[in-house]
Amino acid sequence: MNRRARIFGHSTPEDIDAQLGEALDVLRAQGAADAYRAFNNEQRLPYLGPAFFTKVLYFAGHDRATVPYRPVILDSVVVRALKANGAVDPGWPENGWTTDQYRLYADGVHEYAQARGVLPDQVEAALFFRGKQRP
Repeated sequence: MNRRARIFGHSTPEDIDAQLGEALDVLRAQGAADAYRAFNNEQRLPYLGPAFFTKVLYFAGHDRATVPYRPVILDSVVVRALKANGAVDPGWPENGWTTDQYRLYADGVHEYAQARGVLPDQVEAALFFRGKQRP
């Protein structure tokens, strides 16, 4: 069974709806890093790991303003690029990031984007593209 499909085998639809709803309420009220913390802790769903739930946050928060900024995706491909660019310590984990690590990444992406007059999504996409080129 596909890993993401396991989410539905280990949680009821009601639990999934409730936990997603709670985490997305945190996203709208408190921002991406706090929603990341919620998904990683109290709203944790089995088999819904950080790389996938940052995608949930991205798409759920993309078209509306969230405080202090919109979520960005973090996955192992992006981490490869961050390490290659020296943007994070070589010891940074390939997955399973802490809330502080996600916040650091999101802050950096938004600062970089603002300084260059591009969207944070474009920075994340460029990191993903670069990470795909790395072994």
